[in-house]
Amino acid sequence: MNAPLIFILLPAVFTPVLFVFQRYPRFNQVLGTSAMLVLLLLSWRLPVNSPIFLGIPGIPALVVSDSLFFLGRRFFIDDSLRPVLTLIYLALNFWFIASFVSPIKP
Repeated sequence: MNAPLIFILLPAVFTPVLFVFQRYPRFNQVLGTSAMLVLLLLSWRLPVNSPIFLGIPGIPALVVSDSLFFLGRRFFIDDSLRPVLTLIYLALNFWFIASFVSPIKP
């Protein structure tokens, strides 16, 4: 698993899912808020390039790599960028939470 895959590609894949459910605005708000909350918690607590022991016998430690090679380019997210990612996803989470307060017109 790669950190750029989690923090860049996962939200890009999740966006069409939110677009499909725009007919159901409250469900869309809950889905978007929960996705941003999960990404916020991952950016805050997920160690990059460190083994994560799951505590299940027979399963090796999970290591999240900091780089992704795509079409000859290298994308990287290391531990120095995690506070910035946390602030970005915190702001997005507040944005989605604030959508509960605003009126929705179908």
